Amino acid sequence: MQSNGATTISTNDPQNQFAVLFSNCIKTKNLKLGRALHSHLIKTAFVLDTFFANRLIQMYSKCNSVECAQNAFDELPFKNSHSWNTMISAHSQMGRFEKARRLLDEMPEPNLVSYNSIISSFGRSGFYKKAISVFKGMQKRNKGDLLMDEFTFVSLTNACASLAALELLRQVHGVALAMGLDFNVVVCNALIDAYGKCGVPESSYWIFSRMEEKDVVSWTSMVVAYARKMQPDSGFNLLFQEKEKMLFEVTRKMLLAILGTVG
Repeated sequence: MQSNGATTISTNDPQNQFAVLFSNCIKTKNLKLGRALHSHLIKTAFVLDTFFANRLIQMYSKCNSVECAQNAFDELPFKNSHSWNTMISAHSQMGRFEKARRLLDEMPEPNLVSYNSIISSFGRSGFYKKAISVFKGMQKRNKGDLLMDEFTFVSLTNACASLAALELLRQVHGVALAMGLDFNVVVCNALIDAYGKCGVPESSYWIFSRMEEKDVVSWTSMVVAYARKMQPDSGFNLLFQEKEKMLFEVTRKMLLAILGTVG
């Protein structure tokens, strides 16, 4: 109902009350309150629909109580994609990658959120080969359909760069071209950086030169790519011969990258 222009929650509707309490538990990561609320629901035989059950799983996940989240998930008779994704993300963030991957395999219809959660978690933890393995499994399970977004590309290019897997990086780049993401600034920046780390600044520059829009990350990544290959002159030329195209000042990181190769 409305009061003085502000929206208030009806205290006569228990579902609204529980919705507010769940939200507060998630926001404040108050595990003690969350457990008390869950206990009350059990004692009063309150029937949770999938939405509220998902909030319960999310609450336990946010409070880093993954076992309780898993128990709530296991007791849920009807699971939707949000139920699965919340649980997969919870295990991934806690470093329980094998459990997360088993859930992914069990999920009836995994989506991009499911895959991105595991791929990015593997990548952040340094398990680059496993990140790539999940991606390949995703493509196989989807029978070659290109189930990817810019988040997937960034995770994959980082993994390829860390492994110096140039051929795989070129394959990922080819997929980006096929999906029309070759002018996406985030994707291009990731590819520029990855090719630089793989020792191929020429490929970095090919992408850089075709970009319709560049930001400070684009320029920095390109300069650093040259610096890694011990090509300071190319880095200087890029900065000072094309400086009129730059909408920002040369950064300290750019200069240090070049000067590091000169010194």
